[in-house]
Amino acid sequence: MWGDADVVRYIGGVTRSPQDVWFASVRGRGMWDVKGFGYWTVLDRETGTWLGEAGFSDFRRGMSPDLSEWPEAGWAFGRASWGRGIGSEVVKRMHAWLDETHPGKSVCIIDEDNVVKFAQDQKVQFSTYKDLTQNEEINKLIDGEIKDVNESLSRVERVKKFTILPKKLYEEDGEVTPTMKVKRSFINKAFGDLIEAMY
Repeated sequence: MWGDADVVRYIGGVTRSPQDVWFASVRGRGMWDVKGFGYWTVLDRETGTWLGEAGFSDFRRGMSPDLSEWPEAGWAFGRASWGRGIGSEVVKRMHAWLDETHPGKSVCIIDEDNVVKFAQDQKVQFSTYKDLTQNEEINKLIDGEIKDVNESLSRVERVKKFTILPKKLYEEDGEVTPTMKVKRSFINKAFGDLIEAMY
C-alpha cells in the first residue's frame, strides 16, 4: 500500500520502501506501550485482505501549535478498500474507542489538497487558493474546527477572531522558519490590512 503513489498522494506524497514501512510498524507497536494508544491494522473479515491502517499517535512534530498534548488521528487505506465506505466506518469506530478510553480532544492534520476535495464535494466554485480562503463555506468549516478546539481551552487561550491569509507561506520566501513557525514581522508587514480589519 505504501508503495502506491495514489495512496500517499495526500499523505506527504512520497512512497515508502519496505524497510521504511517495517520501521514505522515497529515504532507504531511501541506507541501502544508508551502512550496507551496506537494504530490498528484493518482487514477484510471475509477474505483476510489487508485494507489499511488507522489509529492515533504522538508524532512530536515540533510544530506550532504543539499538538502533542492530544492523540493525533491518522488513517490510510489501500485500493482494496476504496469506494466501500470502510474508511468512514473505521474512523468513526476508532474515535468511539478513544472517547471511551481516553476522553477529551484529539487532533488531525489535514492536507491542503483535502480542503480542495472538501470544496469540490460541496460544489464550492474556485480557481485559486485565494478563492478558497475567501469562500464562506470554507470559512464556516474552519470556524467550526476552531470552536471545537476552544472548548478545551481556558478563556484566555481561546481564539477570539481569525482570518485566512490569501496565500500559502514558504520558508524560501522568508515567511516561515524551517520548523514552519510563522515570522510575525513578515505577517504584520505583508498582511497588516487584513489584521486591522479583524478589530
